[in-house]
Amino acid sequence: MNQVSTISDLVAGDSYYRELCDQLGVAVIATDADLNITLWNAAAGRLFGAASEQMRGIAIVTVFPAERRAVAERFLRRAIEQGEGSEFEFDYRDSAGNRREYAAAVAPVLSPAGERAGLSM
Repeated sequence: MNQVSTISDLVAGDSYYRELCDQLGVAVIATDADLNITLWNAAAGRLFGAASEQMRGIAIVTVFPAERRAVAERFLRRAIEQGEGSEFEFDYRDSAGNRREYAAAVAPVLSPAGERAGLSM
């Protein structure tokens, strides 16, 4: 069995896990170590109003309100650097301009070698 380096490699490499992740009833988002989105499941698409194809490769901080992006980026980078998960809440305006409050759990994703490869939310 080939080793994978990130969660997106695992999901992309195995159709069972890809389908499982995509069909979960909760939003699952993963990033690489540079905080670019590598995984965005269907529930995340419904929650944020954007399909996976639109979100993969862009910076996760774009999901946060503009005035909170710098704080969100520091928080997420610290989670990667310290290798510790945590929880936070944030506001989001949907495409109709309605304010929504979300809670997220963030955890570092480690490569098989134990290196910090990104985040999962």
